[in-house]
Amino acid sequence: MPILQTPHAPSEAHHPKLWGLLIAHHCDRPRQWGEFELQLMQQLANQISIALAQAQLLENLEEMVEIRTTELKDVNHNLQQEINDRMQAEEALRRSEEQLRLVTNALPVLIAYVDAHQHYQFNNQAYEDWLGQSPATIYGSHLQEVWGAECYQRMQAHVEAALSGRVVTYENEIVLKGDRPCSISMTYIPHMNEQNIVQGFFALASDISDRKAIERMKDEFISALATSCARPSPPFTAPSKS
Repeated sequence: MPILQTPHAPSEAHHPKLWGLLIAHHCDRPRQWGEFELQLMQQLANQISIALAQAQLLENLEEMVEIRTTELKDVNHNLQQEINDRMQAEEALRRSEEQLRLVTNALPVLIAYVDAHQHYQFNNQAYEDWLGQSPATIYGSHLQEVWGAECYQRMQAHVEAALSGRVVTYENEIVLKGDRPCSISMTYIPHMNEQNIVQGFFALASDISDRKAIERMKDEFISALATSCARPSPPFTAPSKS
């Protein structure tokens, strides 16, 4: 009786391969095998075929499990390495931000980074000293929320110019905490990625109130001097002889 092995590939399922033969001998004399005996032999051959198929399937399955286990180990190793790399990068970024904040907090100027949607992503301690708003409060806030509608209206055109990729410097009048007026010089420096797409801009502001006050004093002095020179002199009268 043939022992047939059915391939596992679906495309070859209808083309079983001959694995071997199941042979029964009756050697002491000729014998005519009965129908029941032939059916029994056929059933045995079929069972052997099934057992062979299961054994091969188990062997293939064990091989697949081993391969898959190796792949999962590699994936887990790579994932763990990626997690470690990311943690190291985040730690390095945190240290860098701490150093940046330490340096910028010591400067008596406003320093900030604003994203392309005009929201603050970084600002130094001077913002709290000047405006009375903590860095945590300002973080994520829109420019208009921090500066107010009137001041933002004066800033808006310059902000849009910076977000278009231009370096902008201009002067503005702001109100510090305690309602103290202040003149500032503001500079916006665009931040672009490798594709030259603007991601946001760095904002630097310095107090120029003293300089503006000196300029006003000079202008007032010059104006007063010009007025004095333009005023006609009284007529000259010669002294009388006694």
